[in-house]
Amino acid sequence: MKIVKIIDSSHVVIDAGENDGIKRGQQFRITGKEKSDVTDPDTGKSLGELKYIKGHIQANTVYEKNDGLYFNSESAKLP
Repeated sequence: MKIVKIIDSSHVVIDAGENDGIKRGQQFRITGKEKSDVTDPDTGKSLGELKYIKGHIQANTVYEKNDGLYFNSESAKLP
C-alpha cells in the first residue's frame, strides 16, 4: 500500500480500505523510498536493507472500498 495524497502535515490518504482489512485505530509506519544496505562488519555478509522511518500514523477514518483511507496523526508530523 502507498500514500496517494498528502492533505497536510498530519493527514494523508492511502490506496487501501476496509475491504483490505484496514480497521479504525490501526497504526502504520511510514517509510521513505531511501534504503541502505546493512552489512556485518566482521563477516561482510549482507544483513538486509534498512528503510528509513519517516513517521507513524493511525487510521482515523476508514472507507469500505480500497479507494482510500484517511489518516490522522496527532503525535507525529509528516515532513
